[in-house]
Amino acid sequence: YPLVRYAIYSAMALALVTIMHPVLAFVTVLLVSTGAAVLEPASRMRALLPEWLSASLYAPLPSANLLSESRFLAVTQASLHAIPWTDHLTALAYGVNYALICFLLAVRWFRKRSLVGA
Repeated sequence: YPLVRYAIYSAMALALVTIMHPVLAFVTVLLVSTGAAVLEPASRMRALLPEWLSASLYAPLPSANLLSESRFLAVTQASLHAIPWTDHLTALAYGVNYALICFLLAVRWFRKRSLVGA
């Protein structure tokens, strides 16, 4: 789970660095990761925003709770029979799909760049 989540943020940074300065890409990915954690349904900070705003901001962000380290540690310490393998497969497919979309955006944006110096 953590590797898939880190792949999401890496692909997102790779996509953003093709269109902006690396420092701005870093700050953007940092804000997205923080926003994803703050806007989780179980977060206390979410109560500070109106429901319609928090729901609309949470929808496009990667789920920090679904792919968190605490979920990973809970899965390895608990019996794997308690959670169906389809739940694990769904969570991993979600994360890999999100990372793949960010990576494909990076490839598309990079192909449009000119490598010839001005």
